[in-house]
Amino acid sequence: MNSPCIPDIGYLDSPEFLSLASHLVTIISTPIHLIGTYCIIMKTPEQMKSAKYYLLNLHFWIIMFDYSFGILTIPLVLFPVIGGHPLGVLRYLGVSTLFQIVFICIAANNMLVSIVAIFESRFNTLCTFHWMKYWRRIRTKWLVVYYFVTMIPFIMFLFLVPDQAAASHYIIEKLPCLPEYIYRADNLILSINFSSHLIIVTLIGIIAASKVVFFGICLTWNIIQQLKAGTMSRKTYRMQRKFFFALVIQMQVPFITMAVPCIYGFISIVALYYNQALTNVCVIACSMHGIISTLVMILIHRPYRESVMKVFKKPVTVLSKEVSKHTFPLKLNSLVPIRN
Repeated sequence: MNSPCIPDIGYLDSPEFLSLASHLVTIISTPIHLIGTYCIIMKTPEQMKSAKYYLLNLHFWIIMFDYSFGILTIPLVLFPVIGGHPLGVLRYLGVSTLFQIVFICIAANNMLVSIVAIFESRFNTLCTFHWMKYWRRIRTKWLVVYYFVTMIPFIMFLFLVPDQAAASHYIIEKLPCLPEYIYRADNLILSINFSSHLIIVTLIGIIAASKVVFFGICLTWNIIQQLKAGTMSRKTYRMQRKFFFALVIQMQVPFITMAVPCIYGFISIVALYYNQALTNVCVIACSMHGIISTLVMILIHRPYRESVMKVFKKPVTVLSKEVSKHTFPLKLNSLVPIRN
């Protein structure tokens, strides 16, 4: 289909900008992710040992979500239409656009479930409710079921796709004058009426948030009760409180980077506002979620922060020793009087 007009576009609107920026984010994020993985595996202290593999599991899904945006799919989204086409590696491997969308959704969902799993692990380790023995019998099965059940709604997206021949006219109606490459691209319209998709995503988010709040409240209340009863020392209480608040900050800060693009997408759909440059920036912001999440994890947990800081401080320390070794004799020689 030929474009009937001349669109007013810039470099930020182009797929070249989106691809280049996404690749740069991936290049920068890879060493940061490796450092984060090393910190979790090698530098997790004994008091955090019970949460070690849960942190590693969350870190894995953060990387998968990061790479799903930054290199595997690189979606060129056409808000306010819920559709677009991919620019990433999977496109060249022959993976269908629909399966790429489902892959992103499952990676995001598993990342969300992994957050719930971390708070549940602290709940299981520290709480002393009389009914905890029953919970410990089913917790592993519950977590496995929770992982798979929350993936089912996203798999349903495969069966909610409208007829693409009719949906192609929907793009022309909803979007303004577009560049030729968008008309020629193999665009996929995921939904014409996005209400069902919005309900699914909202429900999954509410369920995950309610579980985190439940485990957090139970954990806080029970630890305070243990402190009052004298079954937990103040030192242990302070340590666990610090770790708990660090976890909360670790989850909340990256969430903001995801919330802003999601809010823009929702406003764009409701207001029928099209701005490809802003949409591309939002996609890049989503791909930066992994960098921010890993950096926050390293900075917020003291053992990880100190181990990374030692690497950067070492060369400075060695240099200062070498300098002092050479300058000290010079100072002594300068004090020796010259004899004729």
